[in-house]
Amino acid sequence: MVKIIGAWASGKNISIWVVGGCVRDWILKRPTKDLDLVVEKGLEEVSRFCSKKWGGTLESFGQFGTKRLYLRSGLRLDLARTRAEIYSRPAVLPEVSTASLEKDLWRRDFTVNAMAVCLNSSAWGELVDHYGGCADLKKGLLRVLHAQSFRDDPTRIWRAARFLGRFGFRLESSTQESLEEAVRLGYPRLLSRERVRGELMRILEEKDPTRALGTLKKWGLTPFFHPKFRWDGGDFKDPEPYVRLGVICLKMGESGKEFLRSLNLERPVSQAISAAFEVAERLASPRMQLPELSRKILVCLIPHISPSALAPLRVNGRDLSQMGIPSGREYSQLLTKAAQAQWRGEFSNRSEALRWLRRLHSRR
Repeated sequence: MVKIIGAWASGKNISIWVVGGCVRDWILKRPTKDLDLVVEKGLEEVSRFCSKKWGGTLESFGQFGTKRLYLRSGLRLDLARTRAEIYSRPAVLPEVSTASLEKDLWRRDFTVNAMAVCLNSSAWGELVDHYGGCADLKKGLLRVLHAQSFRDDPTRIWRAARFLGRFGFRLESSTQESLEEAVRLGYPRLLSRERVRGELMRILEEKDPTRALGTLKKWGLTPFFHPKFRWDGGDFKDPEPYVRLGVICLKMGESGKEFLRSLNLERPVSQAISAAFEVAERLASPRMQLPELSRKILVCLIPHISPSALAPLRVNGRDLSQMGIPSGREYSQLLTKAAQAQWRGEFSNRSEALRWLRRLHSRR
């Protein structure tokens, strides 16, 4: 794919590079699922060519003038103009302007992510490494490009923890000092809740988030999620990040509900986690079909739970009416007892549930 793009761009006299994480991963001989491409001119032409060549869905992001192409194969292409960034104050989104490749690489988070590979035929495969990223990569060092990096964008602190966890890197000494100063001065607190949530979800997408979260705890960063944020190794049995988040929320108890509300998640996700909360608190099977996310959270939280415990209640008010039980508060009480019995495994199908209900009614 990159050979095709490079050959086409060369014919159009467009300079084009692959940059960032995919270059880092290539050097580490790790697989990568995304490609980040930058050009000094011709962004629209490149994005149209790629979209026409491979299909998929193309999105535009006006603020930074970037394009994103989701291919049917699952690969994602990010396309952008080379640019410089200016931060007017700590933790705000930057003002951007077009710039050279060298300045574009300077604006990035860490030296290991500030490398590029040329795709043009005249310099195919040449590594552009102005800031020593390859040497740092070989040493296993994570280094910011300048002393104000964490002040400008405190999300880089969470990103540092993520990379330390994923690659087993260590922080370069001056980077460690800059990070500690940024935390001491409270720069992470200036971030919007949405940006903090985004960094948490990226950590929960990691194969094993344990080390990244442990690093954040050591740095005093987990209270920025919530003062009572906590986790344990069992929270990450399921690879889905929202399942992991749901398990963390449920284990936090009442504080977890407050934490969940603070994240301002999409409505279906927050409702599914709330539904899991309700079932876990009542220790009773649900009256209605649970969302798949709710079920996964509860299975992860209670590994030995039976499928019937999470199935909708096998009996309903119509069954009570047919037994001659007058409607009213007694309906709710009986159905609650039935839901608790189904949760405990006293019955697993409808016929067993009806027999259980008749026995209960006969004893009243």
